[in-house]
Amino acid sequence: MRRILSFILLVFIAGCASSDPKKDVIKATRDLPRDAAAIVKRNVACSYWKRQMPDDPEDEDVRKTGLPQTVNAQLKKFNCVSLEGDEFKIREKYKDTDVVATMDKGEKLPYAKEDDF
Repeated sequence: MRRILSFILLVFIAGCASSDPKKDVIKATRDLPRDAAAIVKRNVACSYWKRQMPDDPEDEDVRKTGLPQTVNAQLKKFNCVSLEGDEFKIREKYKDTDVVATMDKGEKLPYAKEDDF
């Protein structure tokens, strides 16, 4: 198991040099257990969409663009409100394995777009 997880980390580190966020997400999560990979993907997605929210989403001109509504829809789609609790459960489940360290690396992926998940 340690060999596999060490290999995953090596592949992830090598993959971080990529300029393709979708490939980075896939590489970082492909060998994680399905539930842990889902948390990493949600974390990356929620981070992305939170960064997209305008500074003043209530501004009339900003609201006309539809961006605040789009961001809120995406935050809801990825269930960002419950992410912290869901992540805690997964980290507890895998606390005695290398999965948590791999999740930490995956959650530090660079900017990604909606279709990267």
